Amino acid sequence: VSVAGRVVRDLVEQIGLRGGKSASDELIRLGGEKTVQEVLEKAAKEGGESLVEKTARYSVEFGPVILRGARESPMRFISALEKLPPNLRTGAIHEMRRDPELMTRLTAEYGEAALEVGARHPSVGPQVLSKIGRESSDFLVSHPTDQVIRVSRFSDDIAKASPAQRSDLMSL
Repeated sequence: VSVAGRVVRDLVEQIGLRGGKSASDELIRLGGEKTVQEVLEKAAKEGGESLVEKTARYSVEFGPVILRGARESPMRFISALEKLPPNLRTGAIHEMRRDPELMTRLTAEYGEAALEVGARHPSVGPQVLSKIGRESSDFLVSHPTDQVIRVSRFSDDIAKASPAQRSDLMSL
């Protein structure tokens, strides 16, 4: 039995114990034990026993949303999470729960910058990053939310500009 196989049942049980009914329900919506198995097997392939253990540990700590985020690439997602300052992790996870599809896609594309943007500017930051792209990431992690909100009002127009123009606009 693989490392992932040995961890699956224990992880499902721990998520239920730690997160209660809501975490168990969320895990069922994700695909239950089968999804846990798939994510942990992928983690084993990408990063061995160490990545399986990290994926399991963060799943118990933060809930099934970790499995959702790690579904495509456990290595990329867990690495992004670990690069975040610890004080931003909870906020990033809250944003993952609020809009899991968007945050999973953004994290796959932009790594820890997406998680940091979600933690610093819930709702508005990920929307701006999604529309404008990489050119907005430095701005989003270094400016206060009120300025991010102002930029969000023009994000559709900024997104139409070339990458070089977007960079120039975001540096103003």
